[in-house]
Amino acid sequence: SSSTKLKHQPVIIATLLHLLLYFIFLFHQSYTGFVQKALLAAKAKKEGEKPPSLTSIKYGKAGGIPVLRADRAVGNMIEQSIPFLFALWMHAMYVDPVSAANLGFLWLAIRSFYPLVFGRGAFLFLVTVPNYAIVGALLYPLI
Repeated sequence: SSSTKLKHQPVIIATLLHLLLYFIFLFHQSYTGFVQKALLAAKAKKEGEKPPSLTSIKYGKAGGIPVLRADRAVGNMIEQSIPFLFALWMHAMYVDPVSAANLGFLWLAIRSFYPLVFGRGAFLFLVTVPNYAIVGALLYPLI
């Protein structure tokens, strides 16, 4: 019904923003591989060496930390999406869609920093710990 749609509109928006962030991470992952390919090809040309293949950059170790960072941003997003979306919608359906959406927006804002903090030591915990806490906050009223 239309009243249900309006009631859940904030959590629908949070879910759509989740998809947007997921696709941003995917495009960033692909883009990073091509950027590293261009940088490493230019370096190899300058040094008179054979450049690494795109496969070795995207799926091996030739891409270095930038490719690993982009890969882990996608991988961790996938890993954390199932508990997040489950908790988000359970909270929206059985507790309150507005509070679910607000916690969802916060989760997404924090999650967006993952590529920036990966590989920078303990800074990674500034994303992961709050994200776990938000999932816990979404689930707690359901217990």
